[in-house]
Amino acid sequence: MIKSAPIVLVLLVTACGEDYTAQDTRACGFFDEGPYDPITATSFKDAQTPEIGDEPVAHTITLPATGIGYVRFTAERAGTYLVYLDRAVTFAVQDEGSVPIALSDSETSVDACATVKARHAFSLSTGGAFLALGPDTGGPVNLVIEAGDAD
Repeated sequence: MIKSAPIVLVLLVTACGEDYTAQDTRACGFFDEGPYDPITATSFKDAQTPEIGDEPVAHTITLPATGIGYVRFTAERAGTYLVYLDRAVTFAVQDEGSVPIALSDSETSVDACATVKARHAFSLSTGGAFLALGPDTGGPVNLVIEAGDAD
């Protein structure tokens, strides 16, 4: 009698996510070298909410003592944007009418550096949106925004 070896079936699955390696590397560079732009988030969304753009800079955002902190983000072009945080704080995006914008991807780390504790991707048309951070009592959080689409 001939004994046969067991047959092992291996399935390889390829992730369908985006490759953000270049953006991850740039974001890590901003966390490491700055420059840092200090911003104090507000607990409300209106014309006085501090604004950040998609310029290449790291932002140090001081959150309110209680509740969610908001900053306004203005996109220069329509596309995917990546928000990198150096602390794992609750994060959400809302359009100017306070309608939630879905995150298309969220990660708790990136291969480029250990500084990044969260990376969130979302799509946005030109114009403004509100970034909601917290609530959190752990002090300021550093944030970098990168365009997620190919340069």
